[in-house]
Amino acid sequence: MTKNNDEAPVFSRYWGKTSNSPLTTDDRFHLLCWHSLDVAACGYQMVITNRFGVTDILLELGFTREEGARWFG
Repeated sequence: MTKNNDEAPVFSRYWGKTSNSPLTTDDRFHLLCWHSLDVAACGYQMVITNRFGVTDILLELGFTREEGARWFG
């Protein structure tokens, strides 16, 4: 997270997703730091809503729904 002169912080130098499609109207890249937060939020919601039965599996492993959501997300 340190800067060297006028360079961007280290965490903002990496892409999490890119799109070369000419049909894409939004950003062509998604920085890794923001992509990671999106993935964590999706994981949390997957457990809370029992998407794909993931909550059932976590409950069998001994997690509560909230513990599983925090761990998975």
